[in-house]
Amino acid sequence: MRVLLAQTQKPPTETRIFQKLGKSLAEIPSCSVEILGSNLKTDELDNSNQIALKPIFSAKIGWRHAPTRSLQFWHQLQTSRPDVVVICSPDLLPIGFLYKWLFGKILIWDMQENYPLNVQYQGSFQDRFQSIKLLMAKWITRISIQFSDQIWLAESIYQKQLPQKALLKSTIFENKVAKDWSNPLNLKKIDLPSPYFLFSGVISHETGVLTAIHWMEKWVNRFPDWTLMIVGYCPDENLRNHLENLKTNKKWLVFENLGIWKSGLEIRNQLINSQAILMPYRESEANSGKRPTKWFEAIWANKAALVQKNSHWSNLENCVEVNFNEWEDGSLESLLEIILTRSTVKMTKEDSFFAFDLLKSQVIKLKQPGF
Repeated sequence: MRVLLAQTQKPPTETRIFQKLGKSLAEIPSCSVEILGSNLKTDELDNSNQIALKPIFSAKIGWRHAPTRSLQFWHQLQTSRPDVVVICSPDLLPIGFLYKWLFGKILIWDMQENYPLNVQYQGSFQDRFQSIKLLMAKWITRISIQFSDQIWLAESIYQKQLPQKALLKSTIFENKVAKDWSNPLNLKKIDLPSPYFLFSGVISHETGVLTAIHWMEKWVNRFPDWTLMIVGYCPDENLRNHLENLKTNKKWLVFENLGIWKSGLEIRNQLINSQAILMPYRESEANSGKRPTKWFEAIWANKAALVQKNSHWSNLENCVEVNFNEWEDGSLESLLEIILTRSTVKMTKEDSFFAFDLLKSQVIKLKQPGF
């Protein structure tokens, strides 16, 4: 059985499509896996006998690049002729449906975002074309529900947001930590002042990177040996430049090239060595009910996650709501004690792992005579 996974905005080594979906599928006997992604610079590239990684799409963002990506995708489908196609980017779905219709193959939609909600509520979509983008997002979602053989949901909340028809073919595969994280790890020594706090993953206004810097700016006034480490990728060039400018006069702000996609191994290394993670997402209907990957990573590493007041995340375990009024008095030690003692984790490390066996069983069910 040949399986092809495709996304346009992230490299083929991105954690979900490679470490979680791809490696799970590669464990199925007689299953070959091919992953298409963007040519975004990355510090990680890992080909194996059963997984072929192909960074064929331009990393440039914008709908004007969609026709070129569609042609590239169609050409790759004709070259590889996969039995199962897993699409992780909505702009590739129309071509995927065409391939399914012409050749009778299996199509799976890996729904990583609720795109209509994102367009409605996230600031990055607030422009004069927002209404057009919203119509397109709703149309893509509607036809995806209609024509996909399976829908994989990256968030459990999506089951409540989708119509009943979608639930009949959907399975939840939350963005929990990859299987590789259970393996022993030889940690390299990180030469940074202690303690340091970690902001990781996608670096954007929505994920709250500027809020994290604001928090640390307040803290270092009292505790000058504290450090904020940022590890991740920032798709917004203007924001990257702004962060570089901030870094020039803030010795406590540490990061390296934010224009390169960072590997999960580097994030895991930094997470284990950190004091806590910062997770100051903006409060938005688009984030309502979500459980970010970094939250599962914090549970795996037994770290507290520091969040700003967010009514949508009031029930998340191991989260500490940042309230500067509580922290006006006391020493460094008492502040760290607050962070650690308010981490009431009921989930175990095993609860934080991705559902690899369930995913494999879902794909095995799709096998048809002649595959």
